[in-house]
Amino acid sequence: MTHRQGLYLILALTLLLRVGFGLTQSDLPHASDERHWDGLGKAYLALGILHPDTGMYRPPLYGLFLAGIYQVFGHAPAIVRIAQAVIGTMTCWLIYMLGCKMGRGNARVGLVAAGLFAIYPLFVFFSAVLMAETLLVFLTTASVVCCVRFWQQSTYTRAILFGIAVGLSALCKPVLLPWLPAILCVWAWKSHRPRVQKAARIAVVIGSVSAVILPWTTRNYALSGEIVPISANLGINLLVGAHPQGRGYYDNKIDYLAHYRTLADTSHAAVADRKVAGIVLGWIADNPLHHLRLGIDKLFYFWCPWVPGESPLRTAVAALSCGPVLLLGLVGAYWQRRTPEGMMLVLLVICMSALHMVFFSHTRFRLPVDAVLCAPAAWVLVRWIYRMGKPHDC
Repeated sequence: MTHRQGLYLILALTLLLRVGFGLTQSDLPHASDERHWDGLGKAYLALGILHPDTGMYRPPLYGLFLAGIYQVFGHAPAIVRIAQAVIGTMTCWLIYMLGCKMGRGNARVGLVAAGLFAIYPLFVFFSAVLMAETLLVFLTTASVVCCVRFWQQSTYTRAILFGIAVGLSALCKPVLLPWLPAILCVWAWKSHRPRVQKAARIAVVIGSVSAVILPWTTRNYALSGEIVPISANLGINLLVGAHPQGRGYYDNKIDYLAHYRTLADTSHAAVADRKVAGIVLGWIADNPLHHLRLGIDKLFYFWCPWVPGESPLRTAVAALSCGPVLLLGLVGAYWQRRTPEGMMLVLLVICMSALHMVFFSHTRFRLPVDAVLCAPAAWVLVRWIYRMGKPHDC
């Protein structure tokens, strides 16, 4: 079997697993978040994106994705799951490309990376869930691949594509934005181009990100009279992560929204968000040691291979599947930290970890990192298999 045939087989398996699991699901059974995203998609479709009732609470891209499907097929969650299965298969192809880059053109590394992604239980599960994670994982992986290509050859075209990928990812969820300045600073430090050329390319990347986000910022300003770049949920996310009775994850026993409304004391979404964010940041500044300990708890929840509170069977499946991939991926990224690909992944791990130490954590928030870590995990596995296959002296 050729490498190309192997890739086609893995992509077919990826699609089959996700479509098969998705078609076993019905309605929106998994969380209130599903119902909220579904409601946002229907609101965009029924009212239009400029209607005040569609609000600014969520980043828009996934809601627009749902609205587009509902426009064509009607309210059909099964079609959304099939579409997400296709997106997951496209992500698998990107993981293959990233694995080949980390293997310095070794297609075996790409095939193993794609295989790990194809059968990773959390990716199969979330492809059937109406939440933004599947789309976010695709856009994050695309951003990393575009970054690798930009690093290899820093043309203006590649700078634009990199910026567009990051901008779309930010409109899905803005978790990748802290990684962007870090990676651009390291690129500028490592690049041998003249300073003017470095500055010009950085400006193109940032300008492309801004051009993607700006239309939605303009829409938010038209609705609220306030500058809200993407969404007005900074305050609630900080509150969940720093709630006096919280432990760093979303606790269904705590009424965060009631506490949020009390702190905000206004119905204006943008003003309320800014006010609550300021109050919570004040709590953190007043008691930094407490919030540092809380941040360490969040770091544990972020990197926990299983989802705390799930059944023993799901915990065992997640630990036995996610755990080895995470360990090998982190080891591989560290070993390749001096290469552009490894450095990008190390910075992504650091930035995402720090971000969720400030806000709040859940295993699903780590999925964009899990995806790209399949590539260094595959690189480690291929190296070990190669060494085991070499003849040893007697």
